This record gives sequence, structure tokens and C-alpha cells, in this order.
Amino acid sequence: MNNNASNYLANQIFNTDLTSIDYINRFNRTPVVKMESVSQHTFWVILFSRIIASRITKKTDYEFVLMCVDAATVHDLFDETITGDILFDFKHNPFNGDKVRQLIDEYVEHQSKEIYPKDSGNIMNNHLNQSFYKEDEKLGNMIKSVVKVADWLACLKYEYQEFCFGNNAFYKILTKSLNKYNKSVSKLKTNSVEFFNTFGRDEVDIEFFEELENLSYGNFKNS
Repeated sequence: MNNNASNYLANQIFNTDLTSIDYINRFNRTPVVKMESVSQHTFWVILFSRIIASRITKKTDYEFVLMCVDAATVHDLFDETITGDILFDFKHNPFNGDKVRQLIDEYVEHQSKEIYPKDSGNIMNNHLNQSFYKEDEKLGNMIKSVVKVADWLACLKYEYQEFCFGNNAFYKILTKSLNKYNKSVSKLKTNSVEFFNTFGRDEVDIEFFEELENLSYGNFKNS
């Protein structure tokens, strides 16, 4: 028996590069009441991606849902396990944010090739290869849009939780995230109409987007 093959699953489960996301805390420059790890955040991104992907169209496309769940599962995996939590405002700063993100991507790609073997046909390498992004650009954009909205929803969930704990440091963060969330929903709606409403068919569930668009600080406050 090939020992490498037989130990493959165990090597993935107990890979400390992967399990480190249990210990990497988010918002590490902001005072918090209850810490949130990257793996906790990832759970919510997966759940919200599952909900969004299954409700975008009037009839659920479960193959598309699975693609979105796969992408959500690893959306922070490589960056965070290799670089730790890098603050959003730093990565997207107006001075040199583009250069920062490019260098991070280059470093993550280099390190990922060292950590994950090329011949392993697992979810990590599928994501690294981004095969479904390259084969169908519109499909790739759709998946990215779903995960992005789910990502902001997961942020809003945690930020609102902190605010409810009396942590006023999260008021400005929550307000800024709502703005980012609204922009991501608008982009998702545009991509959805272009991708699903083809050949004169009306497949997109517009009422669901009304639910997404209705989310605001007022909704949080009154919930």
C-alpha cells in the first residue's frame, strides 16, 4: 500500500497550515468583546453562500450552489493561513492598495505551491487553479459575486453582534461594511441577470434581491 496515499486524508486534517485558521483572530487592531477566528468567519460565509446561491433563481441549481460553497470554503484559506489576518483598510488603502494586494497574491501563490502538492486533486488545488473561473468567465464572476455578498454578510453579523455587546468601536465599521455590502449586492444582481436571464428566460428571483437590498443599519437596529 502506498503510505503517502493512505495518509493523504490524515495529512490534510492535521495539516497545521490549515488548522491555523482556528487561531488567527480577525479585527486584530480593534478592541473586541468576543474574538472571532478566521474559521468561525468562514463557517458563516459558507452558510450565507449556500442560502444566496440556492435562492438567486426561481428553481435552485444545486450544481451552482455546490460551486459557490466550494469557493466560500477556501475564500480566505490560502491568504489567511499564510499571511495571518491582514486588515481590509490596509489591503485597500488608496495610496498603494493595488500594489499591496498584488504582492500578497504573488506571495500566497508561491507559498501555496510549497505547502500543497501539485498532484493532490483536492479542493485547495482546484481553487488555486481556478478552473471554473478560466473555463467560463461569467460563471466565475457569478461565483465570486455570491461569495463576496456572503463575506460581507458574515462581517455584518459579527460587527452587529459586537455593537449589541456595547462595543461602540464597531459603529463606524458596521456603517462602512453596510456600504460595501450594498455595492456587492448591486454587482451580484447585475451579474445574475446577465448570467441566468438568457434566451429570453426570466430565471432570477427579483424578490430575493429585494430582501438583500432591504438590509440596512435600521433593520439591524430594529431586529
